[in-house]
Formats: sequence, C-alpha cells, structure tokens
Amino acid sequence: MQIAINSTADIEALLIKLIKEGNPETPAEVVESKTVPFKDIKGFDSLSALEILTELEEETGIHVEDDIFYVDVKPKKFRSIQETASAIWATLQKGGKQHA
Repeated sequence: MQIAINSTADIEALLIKLIKEGNPETPAEVVESKTVPFKDIKGFDSLSALEILTELEEETGIHVEDDIFYVDVKPKKFRSIQETASAIWATLQKGGKQHA
C-alpha cells in the first residue's frame, strides 16, 4: 500500500526518513529540513539520491526526475531537503506523476 501525500510537509518527512534509513552512519540530528544532503551528509552522492528517489516512488507512486536535488546543474547548486520537498510538491501541483 502506498503512502498518501497531501502536502509539502508529507514529502519532507518522508525524505528525511528515507535519507536517515539510507545513511545509518549519519547522526539523526544532522538530517533535518535545512540539511543539504550533497553537502551536509558524508557519503551522500548521486547514487544515494537515485536510491532515495526510487524508494520515494515505491512508497508513494510519485516519479520525479533524478536531478530534483539540484537547483541548477551547471554550476551545481544543491537543494536542502525542504527545497527538494517543495520542488516535488510543485511538480505534483503542475500535474506531475503520482501513480495510483
């Protein structure tokens, strides 16, 4: 059964949970809304991001592009968890993909 997503806060909470589960060596207090995973979490890389997005899709049915953790790709500017959740929510509001 998939998790219902009704707000940015739902996405943010799920991202925090998935990032903590995927990076068990990272202290829990490091992973919060303002955390920028690519900068603040040791070992978080593009593979980590893909794993998180795959888990997100499995748990919610939401499919987003694999660059959602970036504001700009060149030069790379990374989003915080809160900014990533807002970008995912904005995609959904514009008719993005959420599978039933």
